Amino acid sequence: RGDSTNIEEESYTFEVYRIPNLYVSAPESTPPGSAAGDGSHDAPYDTIQKALEKAKTFDLADIPGAEVAIIISGTITAVSGAVTNDGMVVISGSGYPAIVLKGADTGTNAINASGKNKRVLYIGDGNTVRLEDNLILKGGSFANGSGVYVTNGGKFTMTGGSIQNNTSGDSRDGGVSVASGGEFTMTGGYIQGNSANVGGGVSVASGGKFTMTGGYIKNNTAANFGGGVNVTSGKFTMTGGYIQDNSASTGGGVYVAGVGAIFTKTGGTIYGGEEAEGLKNTAGTGPAVYLNFGKKRDTTADENVNLYAAYNDGWSYNDTTPGGAGNTIGNWH
Repeated sequence: RGDSTNIEEESYTFEVYRIPNLYVSAPESTPPGSAAGDGSHDAPYDTIQKALEKAKTFDLADIPGAEVAIIISGTITAVSGAVTNDGMVVISGSGYPAIVLKGADTGTNAINASGKNKRVLYIGDGNTVRLEDNLILKGGSFANGSGVYVTNGGKFTMTGGSIQNNTSGDSRDGGVSVASGGEFTMTGGYIQGNSANVGGGVSVASGGKFTMTGGYIKNNTAANFGGGVNVTSGKFTMTGGYIQDNSASTGGGVYVAGVGAIFTKTGGTIYGGEEAEGLKNTAGTGPAVYLNFGKKRDTTADENVNLYAAYNDGWSYNDTTPGGAGNTIGNWH
């Protein structure tokens, strides 16, 4: 005040970039009169591959946290382009933004690989994918990781939806396989109804990491080891969620074996062999958890729990439950 002051005005230019959703629809779910074509709500694509190729054309490199959502209506069985042995849907190589897979708000929505002898979804090369509500990944059939295979630095987060009814037959890793630096984070949803010789629901190997903070791993089966979860030379960390109603010959809920296999539990519930049907994990040995050449870290089992620990490495199990050591009868909370 009282002074003569020159004020220079600065001008700013703001660029607003709207990241569009992409839509994929099965023929029976396509809006009447629309033509499968440009990935919009009114003219959805008919394959996931077309949506992924479109997502690669978006210039999102300078937008922190940018994601492209692919919204699926109905059951998608069609494929386009070259389909390799890696999977029905492959997100590998460079150029992909972070991808969100989710179902439409209504109806039953799924990616179904039934009859293709392929995995449903393959994620590699550091790509990031999130599975959200109202979408089922099913029908996969492959030697390992028939539902979802995460490898080579790929990252998969599951907040909802379901990975179900996938099988590896006489091989391993029916529902989910995490290996070679892959990371899987489960905060919600279901891994259920999958089967394999080893690792019916989830397998973690070769430096893979699986973190479970919520959701359900349930009703999976393995002819031999690890009905719900199989951990070999990888890390499985459980802080929440439920592992229930799984079955195997050994380690109905969880089987941990191999040098470098680490299972850490600080929360959540693994149901033992005396619970009601639909809750209890079942096995000839170690219905809830079987540890073989593995390590248990940062975990306190309550006095109602037995954990079978053959060749244990540096920790002792509680053997006060009726039935003695080796019969995981109680629940692990």
